[in-house]
Amino acid sequence: PGISSFAGYGGHFKLQLVEIEDEKGDGMMRFYEPGNGLAYIQLGVPSYRISKILEYGGEITSSYGFTEVTAPGGLPLRIILGSSVRDPFMFQALYATDLKASEKFYTEKLGMKRCKYPRARPVEQSSFEPAQPKGSVYLSFSDDSFGVLLLPRAKEDAKKGPVRAGDVYGGVVVAMESSDLKDAPALLDPDGFGVSFIDATSLGVQEGATTAQVVPVRTSAPTDGRDTVEM
Repeated sequence: PGISSFAGYGGHFKLQLVEIEDEKGDGMMRFYEPGNGLAYIQLGVPSYRISKILEYGGEITSSYGFTEVTAPGGLPLRIILGSSVRDPFMFQALYATDLKASEKFYTEKLGMKRCKYPRARPVEQSSFEPAQPKGSVYLSFSDDSFGVLLLPRAKEDAKKGPVRAGDVYGGVVVAMESSDLKDAPALLDPDGFGVSFIDATSLGVQEGATTAQVVPVRTSAPTDGRDTVEM
């Protein structure tokens, strides 16, 4: 967090990679079970090279107009070429067992609201950027901050069992003013994705600033010998 390119506070995104030693204690790092709840995290970036994604261990699952990638460790990403967003990380797309229950959680427990669906490109309709999925609900704190896209499950997927959060994606950490933290315990959304809270001033955010967010992600990729890496 800090000051954005628009000299405004709030809604800034930080990704935290957490390296966890394998329980077997043999020194081998393994991929974790991603679950079936996180559809993808969407990014809008002004440029990227698929060759570099592959070089650093990404697995390309689709690349027609936009690129769908599985990062080392099992984190699904959707990368769109565009620069019409304040921060590259746009939103987390989650499958919801009950859309109404999930929307109620994020609006009533976190204070989010329905916002305009974000686009990485200035063009409203483009084959290079998919439209908002039918039946989905987009929630955020504002129109230009990181948000949550709640997706309905296909009938055939719902028959296979409930949504599983998995152990790759750690959920969202929301930065709040310290005076509010005493009444803000760690939470789980209806499908098991974690939401916790930290003091916004500890991140260099000024008192009275709006929300910043951190997403912890477990990874089997090396992190230069450190337990966590913040990006």
